[in-house]
Amino acid sequence: MNNHRFLAIPSACFLLLSLAPVQAALPPFSIPGLVEPLVRISQYTLRAGDTVTSVAQDHGLSVETVLSYNQIQSPRFLRAGQTLKLPNRNGLLIALEQKTALAVLAVNYQVFPSLILLANGLPETTTAVEGAIFVPGAQVEAVELRRLLGENFFWPTVGGRISSYFGRRNDPFTGLLSSHSGVDIANDYGAPVLASGDGVVTDTGYSPVLGNYIRIDQGQGFASVYGHLSAILTRPGRRVLAGQRIGKVGSTGYSTGPHLHFSAYRWDRLINPMTLFS
Repeated sequence: MNNHRFLAIPSACFLLLSLAPVQAALPPFSIPGLVEPLVRISQYTLRAGDTVTSVAQDHGLSVETVLSYNQIQSPRFLRAGQTLKLPNRNGLLIALEQKTALAVLAVNYQVFPSLILLANGLPETTTAVEGAIFVPGAQVEAVELRRLLGENFFWPTVGGRISSYFGRRNDPFTGLLSSHSGVDIANDYGAPVLASGDGVVTDTGYSPVLGNYIRIDQGQGFASVYGHLSAILTRPGRRVLAGQRIGKVGSTGYSTGPHLHFSAYRWDRLINPMTLFS
């Protein structure tokens, strides 16, 4: 059983998340030149407009490397002025809950054992490791990385079924062809409405079309809107977590019955929510 996970420890910060290892970019048991094998850390102060992705690209690092070294559970909350730690090579900082054979760790992440020792400044006689260990070239699974970056949205209510999809449709009142800005999820009146991801509530209110609505900035350019609510249970400025209850299903505004209208945006442009649901 894999007992590797990220933990917070005072001497090194890394992601608080259980991750399944995938094959590293290095071929099994090979050493590609061993250029600057010891891990050295530099610091970078975030500027307006920076994202984890842009910082990683600018410094020749993978996104998961930046996440792991900075205990970033949600990049949506990064702000200008924050300082990030940037290692000089890609990899993950792994917390081993118990002493683990170096050979086992090397096989799990398909990295040459000597490279792990060099990256952590350990003597070549080391056969077992524990605590925080940097594994050069280690990666996270693609689906997990998408979740960390906020590119996966969670189902925004308890139960329900889609009654109208995103895009062209016949208007439910007039029957005329129109464009639908989200998906409608039919559900019981008063059913919980849940935040589809971590974020900050930027707006709540009432409009003739959406009725009672909530808008959440989910970071990395993503935003979500929840409409036709019977009740709003949050307020602007409040941080919310994925799955947190923020409202109740209703039929306010331009509505034919109890349902949740859900819209998704990327950089203020509408996108089909069905491409985002995890």
